[in-house]
Amino acid sequence: MKKIIVLTIIVSNLFFSISNKSYSAGCVPIFNPITNVDWSMFVREFRFLGICACGDPIPRIGFKIRYAEPIGLIETTQKPFFFPSLNLNLGVFSGLYKVGNQLGVSGTTVNTYYLWYPVFWVLNILSDVLCMQVDPTSIDFGYLSEVDPTWTYDELNHYLQPEKLLYANPIAQSICLADCVASTFQKPLNALYWCAGCWGGIFPDTGNAQEQGGNDITGANLIATRLIDKAHSSFLFWATSPGEAVGSEEIPDSLCQPVPFPRIIKSQYWLQPACPVMRFGYSLGTIPAYTSTFAKAPGFEDYVFVLWRKRICCLL
Repeated sequence: MKKIIVLTIIVSNLFFSISNKSYSAGCVPIFNPITNVDWSMFVREFRFLGICACGDPIPRIGFKIRYAEPIGLIETTQKPFFFPSLNLNLGVFSGLYKVGNQLGVSGTTVNTYYLWYPVFWVLNILSDVLCMQVDPTSIDFGYLSEVDPTWTYDELNHYLQPEKLLYANPIAQSICLADCVASTFQKPLNALYWCAGCWGGIFPDTGNAQEQGGNDITGANLIATRLIDKAHSSFLFWATSPGEAVGSEEIPDSLCQPVPFPRIIKSQYWLQPACPVMRFGYSLGTIPAYTSTFAKAPGFEDYVFVLWRKRICCLL
């Protein structure tokens, strides 16, 4: 099955790249799960936390462990239907949507995609160990911004999620300064779930990031954070680690198995730049002086992030 997936990607890449060579500005030649992944993240985050017991899904007594796992790829691009991680241009659809830019200026929208890319499964490591199972066990697209009108139009997003308008005011945004400081020390504040640390406001979770002005990398980080929030609100992402309350909601116990949770848990994730420049991972909202330094490559305006997720579970 894996060989079929890989072959399909390669053939599609060769076929569609012929239609528009100028779009080839993503991972070269495609995302590499060995060289484009910061494997020190797994080593840095691995901890034994004691003894645990679970009755679901399989009764067991084991070791409580914490680790980080690379679960997928988040892409931000100014080109519609261009997937930087695969260097794949579906140029036949490019005329349907306006080409934007990473700064989100002049009314344009940054496109973003989430690609389920369970690296442990792809490399066949640790994916069969109880409590470290990979789900899903396939490479698949989880989100495409071009087919979601709420990603393009702020007004439509507000109509569907009117409660998020409560945080569109100077007082709520000024509180984000505290999250900026905490995130820079790799301790983002889950309680301030409308803040993306030093990157700006999460709401509305759309592709318009005009507030980032002249920093396209910070804008890409903000767009990726908004995508994580949207994935939680649609239950695409679940809680896999306990933590401080998110607003007034307690994070449910996910020691024995992941559980649904509708708000972003910022302390559960790290973004790790993979393309065009591979760098160490960092917490959501980290100060741009760190995230933007040596992060650009000449001629590249599209970014690919490996999404790392914290997992605390009971290992048999």
